[in-house]
Amino acid sequence: DNGVRILTEKVPYTQAICAGIWLCSGSRDEKEKHMGLAHLVEHLVFKGTKKRSAYQLAQVMESRGGDLNAFTTRESVCFYATSLKKDLKLTLDVLVDLVRNANFPVKEFETEKDVILQEISMSFDNHEEYIFDLFSEKIYRDHPMGWPILGTEKTVGSIDRKVVQEFYKKMF
Repeated sequence: DNGVRILTEKVPYTQAICAGIWLCSGSRDEKEKHMGLAHLVEHLVFKGTKKRSAYQLAQVMESRGGDLNAFTTRESVCFYATSLKKDLKLTLDVLVDLVRNANFPVKEFETEKDVILQEISMSFDNHEEYIFDLFSEKIYRDHPMGWPILGTEKTVGSIDRKVVQEFYKKMF
């Protein structure tokens, strides 16, 4: 009734599971002056939640042989994890924690923006993605679907913590 869609597929011959939460918001939901915001939020949620520190978020899955990651597209942000079947409850708890309880620590904010700025510089080295970004820019022009998912040095550099928190609350 609340619009949540749950998709499952049983694979009987494995002891592993993969779970993900796709949020139906991505870079298309940004303002032009905040290009790269969805991607920045995707990074920042891993810096801590009300329940877990950044170290605990990484450690809780890795200590059990699992993996926790995320990606941003123009239309969605996805947080996903792979773990053993017996750790499904924990895996879902960690994913929901990321999506609902991020706290965006002040001390990590500028550091993570620098990481994104490095990604922007390196993005020109990945020719396949660079060409796709150019294609989207030409097709969609001034529409958000044509803007770079990573944003630009100028837009990412100007995003403040309050903007991140508001976007997270509204879109997540």
